[in-house]
Amino acid sequence: MVSPRLLRNQYPLIFVFRRDVIHQPYNPKVILGEDTLFNLRAMQHSAAIALHGQPLHQYTIDGGSICHQPEAADNAQIAYDYCLAALKRGDNLGFHNHYFESLVHAMLTRKHQLNAEYRERQQQGFSGSFQHFISEFHPPRTPWMGDDA
Repeated sequence: MVSPRLLRNQYPLIFVFRRDVIHQPYNPKVILGEDTLFNLRAMQHSAAIALHGQPLHQYTIDGGSICHQPEAADNAQIAYDYCLAALKRGDNLGFHNHYFESLVHAMLTRKHQLNAEYRERQQQGFSGSFQHFISEFHPPRTPWMGDDA
């Protein structure tokens, strides 16, 4: 079973899946964050997930990526609204496990709140990326491999 701690982390995670674990492709209606939904859907079919406690690559923020465009926060909010509305109306977004569906709902709700706060900070003059916003205003309370606290 996947720990909620894994989904609360604020660090980039890179997943590698066997082809037989992948059951549903990307949802084109989700314009930002569709990779996260894809990864979570694949994880629900995995018997085990191995984590490595040390970085194995250098994560580089590309200022030209879709996540760093001026409209990224608006696109993220549209995606979160779409996904949360879908879950509310009974569209499980490809999650066939109630535990996973509840984790995804909690994660999307939290991301929706953080994104709204990020947009508010931008309107107040904050000019950093979302990652900078998180590190400045919401630093991790515990190491990502630490306790569930």
